[in-house]
Amino acid sequence: MNFVAAHTGWPWVEELIALGWKHRNVYIATTAHAPRYWDPKLIAYINTRGRDRVLFGTDYPVLGHKECMDQVEELDLRTSRSSACSATTPPSSTASPDGGAPADSCP
Repeated sequence: MNFVAAHTGWPWVEELIALGWKHRNVYIATTAHAPRYWDPKLIAYINTRGRDRVLFGTDYPVLGHKECMDQVEELDLRTSRSSACSATTPPSSTASPDGGAPADSCP
């Protein structure tokens, strides 16, 4: 079963990032939380281990699509993955033996 936590987890952003990092079935949705207000730790998570764990959404009509996309463009988001975090790496090879946090380090 997968879990999607909405609104970036606010005000428990750090706790949600920890859950998403440890449990491969926990995802973070950005709905109804404008990108300009995203916690810097969420942005760092998106740029590293959370690249495939964070789902973009606006919760339209709460936030407009163009406004949010313009704000996303202003963020310091990476556009490609490093070879250490290749999309072709099977998830089973990156998970720790206990199924928790990934064993690799994604720069």
